[in-house]
Amino acid sequence: PLIRMPNVEETEQYYPLLILYRKEAQDTGGAGRWRGGVGMEVAFTPYRALGIEAITNADGQGISTNQGVGLFGGYPSPTAHYQVFTGTDVETHWRARRMPRTVGELSHTQQLRLRAKSNGTPLTAGDVLMLVVCGGGGYGDPVERDSALVADDVINDYVSRPAALDVYGVALNDDRTVDEAATAKRRQEILAEQIGR
Repeated sequence: PLIRMPNVEETEQYYPLLILYRKEAQDTGGAGRWRGGVGMEVAFTPYRALGIEAITNADGQGISTNQGVGLFGGYPSPTAHYQVFTGTDVETHWRARRMPRTVGELSHTQQLRLRAKSNGTPLTAGDVLMLVVCGGGGYGDPVERDSALVADDVINDYVSRPAALDVYGVALNDDRTVDEAATAKRRQEILAEQIGR
């Protein structure tokens, strides 16, 4: 409830930075029979400035239990985090008239993870700051989630394929349809692990 997400155009009008993208973030909703809503991922870079400084203040978002805690076997939402990618090739993308849709498309010289509260990390031309904020907590055991809903979550980029298999126990075919036999087997393995704990 405390997040502020102003208009991209308004931010770019008043500050010397360019928002590369802002999107729903994968694997940020707490896993559960009913998955928590996903958080956001935003990346920006200094624009027409010699440099800017990033000050982070994740407050309670740096601790899962202070955000979406998860209920009745549901998982909490993952914590917020900040990463700086220095010396990227973002200008090469601009010259090709394309805007990166993820920091994974950029080459970089160094990747730094910032603390939840940090002061004055310098960003110069070509550096990119990516921030991810957490979503809501899950409700109920993730292995009880309808496998078709998990497949939809993967198709919509809310859940990654590894999380679908490891957390929800849903195995997907190459076309992202559910492999029912492999899913039943994986879910039995997860339940056996839970009983063992």
